[in-house]
Amino acid sequence: MKIPNTCACIFCQEFVDPPKSPNRILWEGDKFVLLPSIGSITPGYVLLMPRQHVRSFADLSSVELSTALDIAEQVRSIVSRRFGPTILAEHGPGQPGTRSAACCDHAHWHLIPCDPHQVSQVYDQTAGIPTSININELCQWKDQAYIFLSPLKHVYWVWPCSENTPSQFVRRVCANILKLEDYYDWGVFPFTENMIVTRSELGSPFHSGIVLKNVFSKSNDPQSAF
Repeated sequence: MKIPNTCACIFCQEFVDPPKSPNRILWEGDKFVLLPSIGSITPGYVLLMPRQHVRSFADLSSVELSTALDIAEQVRSIVSRRFGPTILAEHGPGQPGTRSAACCDHAHWHLIPCDPHQVSQVYDQTAGIPTSININELCQWKDQAYIFLSPLKHVYWVWPCSENTPSQFVRRVCANILKLEDYYDWGVFPFTENMIVTRSELGSPFHSGIVLKNVFSKSNDPQSAF
């Protein structure tokens, strides 16, 4: 018997009772879910999200953070092989009512194929010198708004959110680098065609992953997912 989900979050509702079509979930585990991002400014752009409703990855336990990073790095490796170097980023919203760069109160890590060097330069120019952390130290930031960036595996940086970090910051940065500066807003430009490419291209690699398990629709038509 399915237990109804009383959380108003659209992501929580989607994870508990995903529609048969469209169903954009690429992979799901006990604790985390992977799906193409609405507003996929480039093919291969995916979100890793906790199943439970938490505001940021900093709200997770150290064990959950380690698990999330293990999955994220596997995903980054798969995406990078197909679409090129891939960054990992988050806008941590901090406490309710505080200003942040987040546009959603359900935690999500962005994995975006984009030049890590260029992204790092913009973050440095905008936010200043980062704090270098191991992933478990992210827990120390749970009570304040932050921006998190991992341009490369084993490199994890965090900054306090400031007036210089607008909403959808990482999307703005990557859109500028990709020459799509006017199209960063996921609410206006969904880039459904790129979501379809992501779903189509990443099905087989996820099927062969050690931790990841393929949960794609049995349909052979990738457009049936959107």
